[in-house]
Amino acid sequence: MKFLSKKGGIKMKIMEIGKLNQHCENCKVIEYCGDPFYYCLCQDRRFENMDVDNYEKLAEKVDFSAFTPHPPCIGCERDCNDCEEDSDAKDVLARFIADKVAEKIINCT
Repeated sequence: MKFLSKKGGIKMKIMEIGKLNQHCENCKVIEYCGDPFYYCLCQDRRFENMDVDNYEKLAEKVDFSAFTPHPPCIGCERDCNDCEEDSDAKDVLARFIADKVAEKIINCT
């Protein structure tokens, strides 16, 4: 965890993704994670030193035009929370977003 000084001596915590170490209850970007037993953002080495606020900003700008859903989910109208494919579908989406964020970091866009 890093601390940034702001004007007036106020300190603000900056949480690096890699330091979350699967403490999901403390995670601000949990909606960008997959199933905790498969794809966890905090276990992805590409983001270990990235702070959660920067990741969230980049993830919010991801273009989904090239996204291909988990195959069993294509055309599905069911509630994902009641589906046995939920974990796999969430992992596919989380990995897609992570790959796009990593591309933005590499390309500095």
